[in-house]
Amino acid sequence: GEYTGKVTITASGAQNSPQTVQVKFTVVATAPQITSVANAASGATGLGAISAGTILTIKGRNLGPQTGQTAQVTNNMLPTELAQVRLLVGGVPGALLYVSENQINFAATFGIAGAASTSIVVEYRGQRSAATTITLTDASPGIFTADASGTGPGAILNQNFSLNTANNAAEAGSIVSAFGTGFGLLQPIPADGSIVT
Repeated sequence: GEYTGKVTITASGAQNSPQTVQVKFTVVATAPQITSVANAASGATGLGAISAGTILTIKGRNLGPQTGQTAQVTNNMLPTELAQVRLLVGGVPGALLYVSENQINFAATFGIAGAASTSIVVEYRGQRSAATTITLTDASPGIFTADASGTGPGAILNQNFSLNTANNAAEAGSIVSAFGTGFGLLQPIPADGSIVT
């Protein structure tokens, strides 16, 4: 926006000091810039890394607020706007999980299923990024890791809900739970951004 104000300049010993000058300046927001789009679990980017419903991570600059904001679930739904950030996947608002200046986590809409590619645009405070085209696939599975790095031991729970590790292995024949994303279409297809219990 446009701002007006006064600047007072003081010089010791000057006869006409202090002097006050009226100023007017305009602040223009810098448009967001997308540098990468990746599977949030595996960190995989590029061909075959993204499918409908996948939780994705966007990296870039000026994507959102300096202090990261985590989404709150309301009525079993994730928001499509958070801290003045919106994300458009093929023109459709995406369900936001987390937004910050350099990173956005979101769930891709199921509506992109069957397409060969789609575009992603970040909007922050009314400023839009250039569209980034991503190639799609039917499924792009990735398992979340215990340290959230995309590599190393998986985020896998034993049947008693303890973390599966080398020192806490699952018993033969027991059930384990692995956390992942990118498995493609679900049946029935849930509403975009809904939390399915």
